[in-house]
Amino acid sequence: MALTSTNAAQRWMGMKHWKRLHVIGSYGIWAEFALTYISHVKKGPVDFYAPFLLFTLVLLVIRWVGHSKPKSPLSPVGG
Repeated sequence: MALTSTNAAQRWMGMKHWKRLHVIGSYGIWAEFALTYISHVKKGPVDFYAPFLLFTLVLLVIRWVGHSKPKSPLSPVGG
């Protein structure tokens, strides 16, 4: 994703494809963190690793909820 984070790469790919790549890539990174924490919880002291796993999963759910909400146009301030 770092290679495509330049203005030139965004223009070349188009914003639709660039955004899709970065959303999918960020979910891949989230999944890797979650799987790492799960493996640590299984092997190590649960009371140490479980809060990190829980925190990671809560943030992922917040991200999913934020992406699933329909986008509404901004209304002018003051009516």
